[in-house]
Amino acid sequence: MQREPYEAVYQQIDPRTGARLGRARGRYATFADHLARLCAAEPQATAERLIELEGEAARATRQRAVYLDVTVSFSKSISVLHASIRENERRARLAGDQQPAGY
Repeated sequence: MQREPYEAVYQQIDPRTGARLGRARGRYATFADHLARLCAAEPQATAERLIELEGEAARATRQRAVYLDVTVSFSKSISVLHASIRENERRARLAGDQQPAGY
């Protein structure tokens, strides 16, 4: 097994062509960009209108996506469950409780 292709992919490089994998991070207009554009369109805006323009700029601004990262390890959960069942059986057997020990 060759290590170089894996290292290239890890560095986001196509191991066959050397081209960059993925795409560049997007550049989206910020709140300030939207507000500046709106204010430039209405240079004579009153204070009340500026507040309305700020609201429009806030609504037009792209919001970041919320991501959650959840890791579930069934093998660990199952092994802990199995160990607890065995320990409960051992304690029931030592206490002389045959029905719980058999369960």
